[in-house]
Amino acid sequence: METKKVNSIIIATHGEYYYKSENIKGKKAFTQIVKVPNMEFFRQTSVRSMGTDDEGKIKYKETSFLNVRGILKKRLLPLMLPNKYSDFVRVRSVTIDEIVDSTGAVIDLPLALRSRGQLIELCKDKTIPIQAENYIDIDELRTDIKEYLESPADFLLTLEKRTKARKEEKSFLELNDLDNIDIAKVDGVTTGEAAEKPKPKPKRVRPSRAKVKTPDSTPDPLA
Repeated sequence: METKKVNSIIIATHGEYYYKSENIKGKKAFTQIVKVPNMEFFRQTSVRSMGTDDEGKIKYKETSFLNVRGILKKRLLPLMLPNKYSDFVRVRSVTIDEIVDSTGAVIDLPLALRSRGQLIELCKDKTIPIQAENYIDIDELRTDIKEYLESPADFLLTLEKRTKARKEEKSFLELNDLDNIDIAKVDGVTTGEAAEKPKPKPKRVRPSRAKVKTPDSTPDPLA
């Protein structure tokens, strides 16, 4: 019987997971291909209060968005990785390397989720005056493309300065024999690293030497 080919969205990922064996625990690297039916699979909705109307009733605003990284880390990879890694405990971080359609169709992805190759194609298609292949940092590339699309005239005013920065980066690569490096291998969209960073254990203080501190009532601006 001929197997029916099902169209899908293919997501290449890599990252780290926490592992635990009988006598040891730590973190290890993983790679995983994830397939989903379509990008709507990642759509979520958030609702937040917007104050009250003239009658005193609370107003709400509903926002729809694609939570690709969050759903990969919290729902999909925890289902898939135990089948591949027997010592898997939980995902520490995940980086999205590339998202493609199995049919070869172009996916209209946000800039933050596009790979270097997809960003290069975007620059060609929209005639954006950016040498995408010359950027070391893919986030800088995404930022420059975003700024150009939002305000081409303002971007062109700083194009000479940006071009100079790319030439200096190229010289750095050549001086350090890195001009043949595959920069795409260090690209990606990462999530989870900061959130999963272990907290340091509090230090024990002897009661006789402990100092009493006055509570700080100043709110934490980062809280």
